[in-house]
Amino acid sequence: MNANQIKSLCRERGILASLKTIEECIHVTAQKYNNTPKEVEDIIITFMMDEARIVKPSVKDVSLSKNFIDEKYDVTVDDQQQNEVKFSEQEYLNRDFRKIVATRFPVFDAYSYIPTTPQFRRMPYWQIQKYIRDKLSSLEGINWSNQTLSYARNNVIGKHIIECLVFPLVKKGLFVDSKIAGSKLPDNLNVTPHVKIVDATGNIGMDSITFALEKFVSHVTTYEILPEVYDMLLNNIKLYGMNSRITAYNKRFDYNPSIMKDALVMIDPPYESGNNSNNFNLSIDSFPIYFVAQKILDAGAKCVILTMPKTYRYNSKFARDHNQYVSVYQMGNKNNKLFLIMNMEDANRISMPGFGTFTTITADESQKDYYGKIDQYKCKTHSSDEIQIKSPPRSLREKLEFLSAKPRLISGKINIKMDIPQKKNILTKVFGKDVKFTNNTSSAMDIQNTLKFHMGTVESEDKWGFNKTVASFSRKNAQLLKFVHSDRIIQTYMDIGCGSGVDMVAMMTKYTIKKGICADIKDMRIDPDKSDFLKVKPRTPLDVPDNSVDLITIFHTLHHVQLDYLHDNGMVGYFSNIHRVAKKGAIVLIKDHDVKTQDEASNVDFEHACYTISSWKKSLPELLNNYGTIEPMIYYSADEIISIMESLGFKLLWTGVMSKLTYIYGVAFKKM
Repeated sequence: MNANQIKSLCRERGILASLKTIEECIHVTAQKYNNTPKEVEDIIITFMMDEARIVKPSVKDVSLSKNFIDEKYDVTVDDQQQNEVKFSEQEYLNRDFRKIVATRFPVFDAYSYIPTTPQFRRMPYWQIQKYIRDKLSSLEGINWSNQTLSYARNNVIGKHIIECLVFPLVKKGLFVDSKIAGSKLPDNLNVTPHVKIVDATGNIGMDSITFALEKFVSHVTTYEILPEVYDMLLNNIKLYGMNSRITAYNKRFDYNPSIMKDALVMIDPPYESGNNSNNFNLSIDSFPIYFVAQKILDAGAKCVILTMPKTYRYNSKFARDHNQYVSVYQMGNKNNKLFLIMNMEDANRISMPGFGTFTTITADESQKDYYGKIDQYKCKTHSSDEIQIKSPPRSLREKLEFLSAKPRLISGKINIKMDIPQKKNILTKVFGKDVKFTNNTSSAMDIQNTLKFHMGTVESEDKWGFNKTVASFSRKNAQLLKFVHSDRIIQTYMDIGCGSGVDMVAMMTKYTIKKGICADIKDMRIDPDKSDFLKVKPRTPLDVPDNSVDLITIFHTLHHVQLDYLHDNGMVGYFSNIHRVAKKGAIVLIKDHDVKTQDEASNVDFEHACYTISSWKKSLPELLNNYGTIEPMIYYSADEIISIMESLGFKLLWTGVMSKLTYIYGVAFKKM
């Protein structure tokens, strides 16, 4: 593929529309990041192949994967007949589970759906749980057997699957009508019954009941082919009072469209035992399991979750050919793993991470229960790209990713010979009287002399605002602070990108605030006693409860947010996270640079370089020529931020210019 072909593709997709030619983009990018034009072309080709920015694996890369193969397939042939169970797993199946029967049965908690059947009427959840546990030991052969327990998931693992795999899909709106989700996701999806579950391998109903306990589930359909096990399944549904929420069938799993439509389908091996007792038959009706997953999606299901042996590898060629999205989940050190499969279109709509993403789900030992003990049912995730796509250095890839999505103004080389009067005004703002100006207002030498004069000196704390008074803070931010009610108690206030914490100290002094949260990538607070510190982690939601914050400030932060700290749908995901933690009626105040042109971006770069110069130990040209690498920044206009916030359901209260010198705007929102 040559440059002309790339140019044609870019024009077709509307990519890089603000640049005159794709050749110019290639040349500038290659020069900026010390890459060859050919390397830049290669990465652009990668993005051209990347439908809606979902990464597709290549044959060479997948050959090294522990979770995928990339081979020809025949959907009429069971390609897993030789996938034998290891001896350790056979030993596991023969264990005595009677002493730990309670660990296999689902548990009620304070957030569970409470059945309305007569035996549980007006009973609190813990009393229902005790009632069930007290009966379990006497129900062997009626509700369970040792063999059926061997196939049942530990109830802790069941909770982890819901909390760390399924619940995020619910919150993203996978099961909401795409037309509704495209405008605004409904509130309280976590407690609104709207998700249908199909358990294709019901056993005695442990997974089915675990799902039925969740308030976001509307109904569960479960299949069990063995009559004696089916009877136990029915008894357990009755034991938990779930007759109205679970429909059970004593037959082979089918693909009934009326049941599959918009459902989440769970499949857990072993499915059908062959003549070989050591064989996990990973097929249904002799079809490969990846073909079964596709048949389920074709029948209208939203997604399929497969529980497979640790040695199983999914056919990525089949996935690509059928436009499947697949990611993998490892449950701690268990001998199986989960494959999540959905249509690529749905994956794009809810901004799923890249194809083949590998996520480990483990217990979150930092979470405590009501009694202060570790809550074993709470989990945490750690994700990585299990399939590695060959790519150039990350900085180049990141910049091009932004260019491929939308023309984006970023920090770069600073030319002190351009817009000299504006740059002199910036120097005066930063250094006050300590400027080295001559009478020649157009001389770039004045700028150079002033920068050299301050280079390598120790910056006084006052210049950085460490000694900012409440009065000066109030004066500079008066237009925004009028939306903060001084006559009310603010329960929780969060400053995102708090830095030294001086704004937090000023706010805590000026207003009656019970709890202050200082959020940043590292703790730089000069007065840590005034607030709690919250570490902001790459591509990770803020560790703050939903609907818990009354007031949020984001001052001079947005242009510093790097790609590693954004979610897959960029600033929309960033502000969606803020929408999640904000209470209804919460006020969000934003102050940043309203940068719309490259010249404006260069002037803001220059202002930041002035603050950097005092600690700079190398040459001045090295700072100016490489500033985009030294201090990478990405600029967003005020109009863009307002558009994103309003699309998420925030109401615009006010916006205006706060400083013309470096294009600072302010904007106030209220969560409706």
